[in-house]
Amino acid sequence: MGALALGLLGSACGDSGGSDGPEGPAEVFVEPAPGGIRRLTRSQLRFTVEYLLGPDAAALVPLADNPARLRGFESIAAAELAYSATEVDDWEADASGVVDAALADLTYVARFAPCVQEARSEACYVDVAREVGRVAFRRSLDAEEIARFAALGAAGRVFGEGDFDEGLRFLLLGLLQAPSFLYQVELGVPHPSLAGQFVLTPTELASRVSLFLLHRGPDAALLDAAEAGTLDTDEGLRDAALAMLEAPEARRSLERFYGELYGIEDLGNVNHTAEVYPAWGEELAASAREEMLRFVTDVVLDRDADARELFTSTETFVDGRLAALYGVSGPSTGWERVSLPADHLRAGLLGKAGFLARYAHPAFTSPTRRGRFVWEKLLCDPVPDPPPGVDISLPPDVPDAPQTMRQKLEVHMEEPSCATCHRRVDPVGLALEHFDAIGRHRADDGGLPIDTAGEYVDLGSFSSAADLGALLAEDERATACVVRNFVRGSMGHLELPGEEAEIEALAARFAENGYRVRGMLVELVLSPAFRRVGAPK
Repeated sequence: MGALALGLLGSACGDSGGSDGPEGPAEVFVEPAPGGIRRLTRSQLRFTVEYLLGPDAAALVPLADNPARLRGFESIAAAELAYSATEVDDWEADASGVVDAALADLTYVARFAPCVQEARSEACYVDVAREVGRVAFRRSLDAEEIARFAALGAAGRVFGEGDFDEGLRFLLLGLLQAPSFLYQVELGVPHPSLAGQFVLTPTELASRVSLFLLHRGPDAALLDAAEAGTLDTDEGLRDAALAMLEAPEARRSLERFYGELYGIEDLGNVNHTAEVYPAWGEELAASAREEMLRFVTDVVLDRDADARELFTSTETFVDGRLAALYGVSGPSTGWERVSLPADHLRAGLLGKAGFLARYAHPAFTSPTRRGRFVWEKLLCDPVPDPPPGVDISLPPDVPDAPQTMRQKLEVHMEEPSCATCHRRVDPVGLALEHFDAIGRHRADDGGLPIDTAGEYVDLGSFSSAADLGALLAEDERATACVVRNFVRGSMGHLELPGEEAEIEALAARFAENGYRVRGMLVELVLSPAFRRVGAPK
């Protein structure tokens, strides 16, 4: 089953039935992003396979070490990049292993089609095509599709000289390589009163919500609810979203979102010069990653606390390795919540070893990288890349005339082609210079005094992570950026001008509700920007 299956088996655009979909009260006019189809990300594929065929099968869906990202998100790359010929071949090989694992334990397939463990007759292929296909395609199949996949199973059985499992193998391979499995369909049906706008069908909406909140396709119960019209009301959709946020998969989904947004997922690939930072290695990197994830999910999911704690909190979670790095008492085993030393002025994300190590050079700090993170990831204010041909290297160290990082960066802040960006970015990063390249507090920079004082016209004055965290907590751009990043990650595009008014409304409700992410996620799901699309381009 190869590339041919991708073109012949299943329609990428089909959706059986469906109504105009849910429409909640819209306080502002929204012009949604164009509809269409977009690839499931590799992790969404894995977790969908896990629900469909079990954990052993899902383990054979490899995750990319360096997944493609556009504008910082895998979901945007999935919306804009088509499958290459190599990727099609790779998925064919992966799907073959996945199906072999599923056949070795038919318990999971039998949840949808019990006949695979009972009758095991040719008629069972119809049940598998209809029931397993429905969950795989995130919609009900029409009669023609069911017949096509059932015939594929029958043909496989003939090929296998009467072996039922060989026919089942052909059928499952066909489902996993069909466009309707590999692509998320978001075409909708015409809006009853707004020309050029389309309302997602109930099952398209169920797919968008589930892939967003659970990072996998909808389960059979959610598809049942969608087809029964339960998601056609604000109340029904709200209840479904709240239930998803209570599911264990919600934690995994949020961890992947924040891991991607803040670069936490990349910590395993971060190297620091062993001669300078002997403490850094795979174990400390893993601890730093785990700390960041524990910290974020504690705020936004476990306690459903004010999200501004991500900027201001002076508490964190440590194991023995991080306790030593931070200079606090820690557990001999496991993890423990601790308060960080007050005199270090650590606060929130900007005081975490994972962030500080991720945005540094191998042998020294990088105020530019750290400052750029603040502007782009926390304020959603993009910083242009350096112009082509510009020398971005720092002045070399001179043994008889050592310089601090601030002194070295003055070259870029004075160079006309660099100054505009560096005068905005570098002062923010220099406020964190009391933390070295792996996030350890230091009193000086190689014996030289550290000056962390900085100011920027529309941000304020600051000289520490604590100062920056306090400023971010009161900056409407930072709290609105929380909403913007979830819009980008959930819908696979940068916000468009027609969505701005709705984003502002969501940000206002976010503030009114105490900056709690759980509630904001539900509001986002209920928003017309999430439930509608424009005409495909």
